[in-house]
This record gives sequence, structure tokens and C-alpha cells, in this order.
Amino acid sequence: MEPTLYDGDLVIGWRWFRARKNQIVVLRDSGHLIIKRIKSLEQGSLWLEGDNISASTDSRSKGTYGSNLLEALVVVKLRHSNKLRPRQQK
Repeated sequence: MEPTLYDGDLVIGWRWFRARKNQIVVLRDSGHLIIKRIKSLEQGSLWLEGDNISASTDSRSKGTYGSNLLEALVVVKLRHSNKLRPRQQK
């Protein structure tokens, strides 16, 4: 989802929501939680894309996703910082 979200960023999600175009959502795909943007939705099917077109596995390669796979709407993102990590002992 770069440049919107980077590896290690934390997100807070809302589980009860109505899916709408351009929302960033968390969904379950093959047992893993992934984050994508809703590009279109129709009759329980979602067209989802990542913001990093060249590196995203999404509806462009996998087709539509069922709306039953949605877990949460991303409502807050917290930028990851190396300064937040505890220093490792040498």
C-alpha cells in the first residue's frame, strides 16, 4: 500500500462499516490479513487494488474479492519509526 502505508505501520480499524469506493480496508485472504483500497463494489463483490501498482497482488491479478472477506475499515494509521523500537543488547 506504499506510499499510503509502509511495512511496519500500525493501523486501527473499525469492524462495523458500510463498504464504499476509495476506502482502505483490511481483509482476510488465504488466511492472511491484507490491506487494500476499494476501487469498486457491486453485489457483494469488491475490486481491490494496492496503492503500489508495480508491487501489489490484488484484483488486477486475482479478480474480485467477496465482501464477506472484509475484516475492518482502516480509520487511523500510525507511522512506524525505528525510534520506537527498543535497543537490542550487545
